[in-house]
Amino acid sequence: MAAMSGKVSASGDAHAAVVVPERLAVDATLGDHLRFFFHERVLRVMAAVPVAALLVRIAVGGWSWTDPAVLVLLLGLYPFFEWGIHVLVLHAKPKRVFGRTIELGATRNHRDHHARPTDPAMSVADSGRNMAQFSVGILLLAGVVSRSVTLTLDVFAFAWAGVLAYEWTHYLMHSAWKPRSAWFAKRRHLHLLHHYRSEHHWFGVVAHGADVVLRTSPAPRSVPRSPTARLLGGEARAVLVDAPELAED
Repeated sequence: MAAMSGKVSASGDAHAAVVVPERLAVDATLGDHLRFFFHERVLRVMAAVPVAALLVRIAVGGWSWTDPAVLVLLLGLYPFFEWGIHVLVLHAKPKRVFGRTIELGATRNHRDHHARPTDPAMSVADSGRNMAQFSVGILLLAGVVSRSVTLTLDVFAFAWAGVLAYEWTHYLMHSAWKPRSAWFAKRRHLHLLHHYRSEHHWFGVVAHGADVVLRTSPAPRSVPRSPTARLLGGEARAVLVDAPELAED
């Protein structure tokens, strides 16, 4: 497996110098990246969750026309789910409650990811706690809305399959892997614009339909470079590291 050695980056602020972990070299195969991706235990668990949910759904039975109908509906809404989570959760500002700062772990991890977008470890889910929070949220929301065990399982399995697709696609976008398809190259370019031009646009990763509908995918040249794209308006735990590839227009 080909790899590049880590490099040290220093910052003039209070943060100490850090070593950027190894990332696979440009000549690494997609299989190399797949093994590198699933080296993290949390991602192996993430891959097992939708499979387990599907097996439970099969065991429960009670299939009807509503199952494929829900799947079609969720596929159509997926770009908006992705957009909404990115904007409302991952880019949420910390809240002060009774003198304490309250913030989801996924939100803090995402801010660190903006600070170090070339670090593969920052581009994927960082803890089982975040997975648990997401699971509880999906089960409660789907259960309350559908009032059906079978439809709740449908939504749960789809949600985690979507999260896995998101994490894998997102990882590849920040890796050294060179896309071979125009579809992936276009989405990677738009996502890098989100990191290096403006954090207020191009929120889609797997799908950009919501960006088009909600008008957050303008012509890149019409958007000035944002000075806070790497910090999201808050303090990151990671040191800013310049990217080898800057998203241009």
